[in-house]
Amino acid sequence: MNRKFSRPSRSGDDSHVNLGKVKINGILCMEFDRIISKNYIIRFETRLFQIIDTNKTLPRTKDKALVRVKLGRSIQILRCDRQDLI
Repeated sequence: MNRKFSRPSRSGDDSHVNLGKVKINGILCMEFDRIISKNYIIRFETRLFQIIDTNKTLPRTKDKALVRVKLGRSIQILRCDRQDLI
């Protein structure tokens, strides 16, 4: 396959670019949409996550939430406006 499809580069220079302020963990993840239930529970993969009352304003029930599974299998749950919920 390499002999058939490989091509030499046009330039020997390194064309990699610095990422700058880009957070790679937010890009290399899987995202799933979920609905917030009446008792502020989000169901995901046989697990239940409850949103507790903190200083942040609670979302409305039946709103959408975004569940992100990051590279290390850590889970982040966000509102539709991309603010952390849990």
